[in-house]
Amino acid sequence: MELLTNGCGLSPFTNFQTQMDPFAKLSAMVPSAHRRVYSSASAVGRYLLQLYESNTKELRILFEGIPAECVDILDVKLKQLGFRGHVRSTYEEEINSLIVRLMPSMGRDVLCGQFSLELLHRIISLPGHSSQSIYVLNSARFVVPGVRSKEGDGALRPSSRIGDSFPSLVLEICFFPHPMLFRYYVVFFLVHAI
Repeated sequence: MELLTNGCGLSPFTNFQTQMDPFAKLSAMVPSAHRRVYSSASAVGRYLLQLYESNTKELRILFEGIPAECVDILDVKLKQLGFRGHVRSTYEEEINSLIVRLMPSMGRDVLCGQFSLELLHRIISLPGHSSQSIYVLNSARFVVPGVRSKEGDGALRPSSRIGDSFPSLVLEICFFPHPMLFRYYVVFFLVHAI
């Protein structure tokens, strides 16, 4: 299968790009053994479960040809299979591609949880605030319709904000071999949060 090096269209991150779209850079890191064409949520769920049960390292898997409406169906399937908490995803709607990050270890969850608790403790110690002042969103998916969706490793948002708006703080724990890919995630949240 060819690497996704073109056809990604213009990105809102143009100032941060070098020669290739950030999603294409991220997908280029996916080994050919972990590139799949989407068939169904059940088939993808079984494939991810097999990888989850047989690996201890973080993996990235690319699924091409996945319609936007199937991303939520896949999310439900992963919850049914019992390992949704170990999966994060980035979906590029223009090219119907999904990159799944499969994380079998608890290290990331522990780190995000401890940081969120510490921050929550500090916020509720401020005059006029309580545990009801802020929502801990964990790995909620943030969607920019027609563009992409992204899940952070954790997020916090004031409870006074209305609707499903973007969080005020997004936690992203990265072990990227290419630091520019972390920048892609940061820019996604900054560009679309306003």
